[in-house]
Amino acid sequence: LEVDTRFVREEILPDGTAARLYRVTGDLDLELWYSASGEWQNMAFQARGSEISYARLERESGAST
Repeated sequence: LEVDTRFVREEILPDGTAARLYRVTGDLDLELWYSASGEWQNMAFQARGSEISYARLERESGAST
């Protein structure tokens, strides 16, 4: 795949998490958000005319994977 990834800006997500927004363009077009510690938080893209988004859900303390 041919893609270009660039940092766009820092944002505060609806849950209050400080995040860095990155935009991927080329063969894939999507936006990715990562926390300051580098953990994936959100992803958004368009597919078949619809906006698709995924968000990280926090697990309860002690929950298994």
